Amino acid sequence: MSRNRTITLQAGPKTVAAALDFVADACREWGVTQAACFKLSLAVDEAVSNILRHAYQGQPGHIELRMGVKGSDVWIELRDWGPFFDPTTVPEPSLQAPLEKREVGGLGIHLMRQAVDELVYRREGDVNILRMVKRGALP
Repeated sequence: MSRNRTITLQAGPKTVAAALDFVADACREWGVTQAACFKLSLAVDEAVSNILRHAYQGQPGHIELRMGVKGSDVWIELRDWGPFFDPTTVPEPSLQAPLEKREVGGLGIHLMRQAVDELVYRREGDVNILRMVKRGALP
């Protein structure tokens, strides 16, 4: 049983669903805990949605989703070829402010940070790479 998987997704209306199916299949195959799989899926949903909305803005493009196991940890890497964007530099939203005074957006990255134990960005050439790790995802 391989503990690494990769899929290339074309940007479009079914991209998020395909990414989530990919994550769910790997979680089932590898025996990832239900709680960890839920959190990984939440983080992937947000990350892929952001890539589609901000990197490709409805234009053609693709996302490479890599997923693997290291010890009891599960890691996911998302690669896109959009403009440079480091989500780890986005400030935390003010959750104490009244709703009408909060800025629109920004909660997706907050949710990603809360869902995974490690969120690391790097740029290699013209590729954005976002790595997420959920520690102790395997029993």
